[in-house]
Amino acid sequence: VSGGGVRSNYESVLSARLQDAAFFMEQDGKRRLADFGDNLGRILFHPRWGSVRERVERIVALAGFLSKEMCLAGDMAEHLLAAARLCKNDLATLMVAEFPALQGTIGRIYASREGLPAPVCRALEEHYWPRFSGDRLPGTPVGALLAVIDRMDLLCCFLAEGGEKVGSADPFGLRRAGTGIIEIVWSSRLAVPLRALARHAASLLGTHGTEDAVMAFLRQRTENLLAAGSIPAGVRRGVLAAAGEDFLAAREKATAFLEFLGQPGNAEILVPFSRVANILAQAAS
Repeated sequence: VSGGGVRSNYESVLSARLQDAAFFMEQDGKRRLADFGDNLGRILFHPRWGSVRERVERIVALAGFLSKEMCLAGDMAEHLLAAARLCKNDLATLMVAEFPALQGTIGRIYASREGLPAPVCRALEEHYWPRFSGDRLPGTPVGALLAVIDRMDLLCCFLAEGGEKVGSADPFGLRRAGTGIIEIVWSSRLAVPLRALARHAASLLGTHGTEDAVMAFLRQRTENLLAAGSIPAGVRRGVLAAAGEDFLAAREKATAFLEFLGQPGNAEILVPFSRVANILAQAAS
């Protein structure tokens, strides 16, 4: 087949796909985005944890809980709840059924077309970010919070079943979800009460105690990210011990400590401190 023939074939296929997309968007446009939520009950999320509709109900409950915990301003709280209610609705559209990679993007487009508030529209797309390592992160507070909530529900569901014990394949994307939570917290600098959120997510699932596994998992993700940032092992252990479960503080302490050590003579100051610490450790009485 000549080069011109190959090009013609590809153009024919592309033209047909674009015509399909135009038809699907026209059909979807006959309904409001909110109306697609009725069909989410037919989409299975997990045999134990129910349909996508049930998952959205948990996400909405977590959004309400987080709004109160963080004392979010009125508009932000309303936008977070609105985005939570609509965040998975585009999964039931013809467009996403045919073009799955457009999940989130189609939600944003349809919400914008209806004139919904910009923070809600952006959050519908941003809560899927990052999709993979190195991907962009949510650029709005509402998008960042919804992304954390979405991933927290996922972690609680699968860690309750020992999902972290699966080998390096990570078939459920748990490592990606955990890393995403830490990256979002670092990027947005939002003081998200992760343990409280994990505890509430576990209570919605009836798996009380899962929050301990979630926090241990997030701690490991944090240490791995610090290691990827060339933070020495001793510094990683030190800042995580000092910051506890405040993973944003852990990163900031690591950065500040390395900057301190980089100043002339500062490394020598640590010698008497370490000696005193060693003496005290052996002389508790």
